[in-house]
Amino acid sequence: MSDLSFEHVISEHYTVFDGLAGMHIEDLYQDRQGFLWIATADGGVSRFDSAHFDNFGLKDGLPNLTVMAIAEDADGRLLFGTFGGGLAAYDGRGFQVYTTEHGLPSNEILGLQDQPDGSILVLTGAGVAWFAEGRCIRSITDMGGQPLGRVYDMAIDAAGTTWLATLDWGIISLDGRRMDTGARVLQEPWNFAQAPSGHLWIAFRYTGSEVLVGRYNPQNERFALINVAIGTEGEVKNHGTRHVRVDERGWVWLSRRGVVVYDGQEWYPFAPPNGGERSVSAFLSDIAFSDTRLSYEDREGNIWIGLWGGGLIFCDPASIRRYTETDGLPDREIRCLGEDHEGRMWIGTMGGMACMEEGHIRPVETGEIVSAMVVDSQGQVWSDGGAGKVNGRAKRRKRFQ
Repeated sequence: MSDLSFEHVISEHYTVFDGLAGMHIEDLYQDRQGFLWIATADGGVSRFDSAHFDNFGLKDGLPNLTVMAIAEDADGRLLFGTFGGGLAAYDGRGFQVYTTEHGLPSNEILGLQDQPDGSILVLTGAGVAWFAEGRCIRSITDMGGQPLGRVYDMAIDAAGTTWLATLDWGIISLDGRRMDTGARVLQEPWNFAQAPSGHLWIAFRYTGSEVLVGRYNPQNERFALINVAIGTEGEVKNHGTRHVRVDERGWVWLSRRGVVVYDGQEWYPFAPPNGGERSVSAFLSDIAFSDTRLSYEDREGNIWIGLWGGGLIFCDPASIRRYTETDGLPDREIRCLGEDHEGRMWIGTMGGMACMEEGHIRPVETGEIVSAMVVDSQGQVWSDGGAGKVNGRAKRRKRFQ
């Protein structure tokens, strides 16, 4: 049995009413200091310190409020790719802007990638460029004498071939070979993700109701169209799988209508449109998950979901793993969850109550169904019990040595 469980994901939703710069999320990036940066298409950039947002816009020197991508250069400057304003570098005091006058193929920046040599790959509306030390050191703007056009992503597969995801050419290598997808359903490739197996996962635009993703095997040069087959999508839409990424465990994360995760054995709906009682989408019933833009995992293991028009969702990593009786739960059927003022997670089950602290579970009492709980203003946890009882657990007092 997999250790994945998305039935009780603990989430928090952030919007402009919480201080977020915009509602249309394009990129997420955690810098070297631990701050989370959020690129929005409708309000500039936000910096989040886990408590509040600091926003950066036109008045701060950002050249355009539509920010598509974020990266960090070798000097620790934050780079923001804007759609129409070029590349903006932030050094903690202000912005320095780079445009076509500095060698960029276009001021429409679509993506940024860190490179092994310390340079930044800039994906633009008219080709790609390598940026280092405040200048473009190389660029590619044509393919066989024809304009390369809009480039969304670049990846090097396990065989050493460099592929570009483009609007006009589809998926094409730097030496001019087109990837034979053999599928007319693929209208526009958006991004790549390299798996430990060597496969190259490909998110793309298509028209349909299924959840589809491409997978390319560089060993035999074969492309496969994978139908995730999670539930029935129903409504036909022309947007496709918007984003794919592979995490350190090798799990594949797809963003389309919600987020779908593949652990190497099967697919799981992380935020199903008609999910369970405590799924992310049930928690946020007013959010259109067909507008999920991307998922991101920070260094602490927190999962962030950027929505197109719905803001940002934070997901507690401790609530993603599957826990059972062998981990200390009185029963594996969860009925309710609650967090106290000290950050401990209280778990009500069909077989009693348990408390999770620092990743470890200890049973508190067993033998009774716990189907409801509340944490009062004093930090005391109250739950229902058998025979109509209400049980209270006092907040633990901290000892100071």
